[in-house]
Amino acid sequence: MQQMMTRKEKIEYLKRNYLADFTTGLEIAPNIAPMISKKDGYKIEYLDACTTEELQERAINIGRSIECAPKIDYKHDFQQSIAACVEFNKFDFAVSSHVIEHVPDLIGHFQEVQEILNNGGIYAFLAPDKELCFDAKKTNTSLGQVIEARIERRRKAPINALIDEYYYGVKRGGKGGWSEQETEPFRPKYSNSRKLIQDVIKNPKIMDAWHGHIWRFTPASFKEIFNELNQLGLVNLSLIDVLPTKDLEFAVILSS
Repeated sequence: MQQMMTRKEKIEYLKRNYLADFTTGLEIAPNIAPMISKKDGYKIEYLDACTTEELQERAINIGRSIECAPKIDYKHDFQQSIAACVEFNKFDFAVSSHVIEHVPDLIGHFQEVQEILNNGGIYAFLAPDKELCFDAKKTNTSLGQVIEARIERRRKAPINALIDEYYYGVKRGGKGGWSEQETEPFRPKYSNSRKLIQDVIKNPKIMDAWHGHIWRFTPASFKEIFNELNQLGLVNLSLIDVLPTKDLEFAVILSS
């Protein structure tokens, strides 16, 4: 049985066991807490929907130093492929944290990441375990949902994701994410869920500004679905490892 690791331990494990022999990397959506830093000796570049200045302002607004905000190298335009956004450069590895659950077309995301990796490259990411966050009362993502999003070449979240967020979203101990030791009962995340759902029905364009969780996985359910996507030829990345959940999130390592 694999040892359960904290977020910091997972990142160090990834660097030590998978990224140590690599140089060039891309972090997707680092926000103000990048997984990999230039201080670690990597030639790391950053792709984000926000500019450096916007991330610095975000850091200041929550009482953090502007030094937390990395210098963004590439602007993420969601109407373009990742390859186009990074000027068709190639990288030894890519990393992301709490990104895949927001991507409208998950298969497309994996295909786009593979496109920017050198042969034998690694894509390592952290994702929330749906059992330990506000998604706990929602059903696991199904294979059909993931494939449907690819067939539709989806570029934004489906309406059902927001409605399910309002109806099934929960908190525990006053938080939207918790550890395995949390014992407080689930409570509704929204006190006015019915009104919020009615607002979506009246004005579906609300979705254009929503960027919440679309996909919901446990480590086991992600592994099962990813392996099936691989067998169907929809994803060509290979699943190398899944690190078990600790403190809300699990880690996945894929290889090109």
